[in-house]
Amino acid sequence: MNDSLSGKQLQKRRERTIKSLLLLIAIAALALFLRNILIYALITLATGIIVYAINKVKSPYDFSPVFIGSLIVMHHYGIWHVLLFLLLASIIPSMLAGSMIDIVSVLALTSIALISMLSAATGASTPSLFAMIGLYAATVFIINAALSSPGKAAATSAVSIAVNTAYFLLLGRVAL
Repeated sequence: MNDSLSGKQLQKRRERTIKSLLLLIAIAALALFLRNILIYALITLATGIIVYAINKVKSPYDFSPVFIGSLIVMHHYGIWHVLLFLLLASIIPSMLAGSMIDIVSVLALTSIALISMLSAATGASTPSLFAMIGLYAATVFIINAALSSPGKAAATSAVSIAVNTAYFLLLGRVAL
């Protein structure tokens, strides 16, 4: 009688092992199929958290990875994903942190979308990405010079170059 009990226990253990193995295979297959969605969600979430924190402390400069994130998203997913990324990782977190979307924000986000499209045409080489960083900094300078003081425009542009170059060096070569 003990032998049949241990036989039943052995059978249950085999069934649990097989079920666990099938579950592990299903999770691995799902992870492979949803990898792109998961990566996009992680980039968006991480960027959104940083944007929220920057806006919550009311920083006068943009230290967020929105620009580099948009280049990464454009390179891997396309323009519609970039537009969704800008909404989910920049606009919504900024508003949740209490910031208002003004004309400078709209122009900056529009320039990010346009430069992201341009980056898709030029490729993901290091020189072209540094050119995109420079183009974005020039755009930020023009927007701020037109709507505020030249001194603020120069400072904002310099911060933009430094921040985006740092993010590119940290993230760009891995993700692009």
